[in-house]
Amino acid sequence: MLTYASQNRDRLPPGAPNKPTGTALTGVFHGLFTMLLPNIEQLPVWDAINPNQNSTNPANSPQKFTVISPYVCSEWKNPVVYRNMPSAFNDGAISTYAASNGAPLATGTAPNTITTVYGDLPNNGLYRYGTGVDATSAAAAASVKLKQVSDGLSKTLAILEFVHTDNDGGPYSQAPGNVRPWIGVSNGQKALYATKVVKLVPNQRINRNSDNQPFNWLPFGSLHTGGVQAAMGDGSVRFMSENIQVQVFQGLGTADGGEVDGGQ
Repeated sequence: MLTYASQNRDRLPPGAPNKPTGTALTGVFHGLFTMLLPNIEQLPVWDAINPNQNSTNPANSPQKFTVISPYVCSEWKNPVVYRNMPSAFNDGAISTYAASNGAPLATGTAPNTITTVYGDLPNNGLYRYGTGVDATSAAAAASVKLKQVSDGLSKTLAILEFVHTDNDGGPYSQAPGNVRPWIGVSNGQKALYATKVVKLVPNQRINRNSDNQPFNWLPFGSLHTGGVQAAMGDGSVRFMSENIQVQVFQGLGTADGGEVDGGQ
């Protein structure tokens, strides 16, 4: 993340760059996990991708089904590659991680909040939703400059574990559940795949359908006991307990909310 920033005028990778609402799905540009490829020794995969194209097309591109091992937790014992799923958005090699889009503010609605039927986006974290008429302008709108992180990089969540599957016997109860391919960004309707909202504490057992939980608000979670591993904005890794106070966890999700993390 930080190497990318040093190469791009201190701007972090984009989270979810899209074309403006109402345009075709060809406007879902490549986001976070694609942009990180050159900096995690995945140049052959990167070189085969056109970042100006739809992140999920062509539907059968080899890159979409290429497993990127750093994107998959070793504890994930289910298949890593999925094909011919009921939804084409599920086809591909998955990532068991997602980035922080931000969190609700304790004092009310975040000024950058974007309304969506999949759960409103506070858009105040390190990895944001943004739109533009081309990949360059969309990426700029969906990215954050380091100097904007007034809460401090070491106190702001970047990327966390996300392995959410339901347990109500519904359509998302079987792997991959609500986990999506690393190459995916969104469905073009503001349901975000590479990022999630820091709304609930880690590992909270909640179901997308039976609990009527919006997709963007599904909790970060892991296959480990007690919490999740989280990469912070400075590149350090902290273990986030599932018993953390929700207000503290949400405070860590914002880049410029002015909260104090209390050392938790």
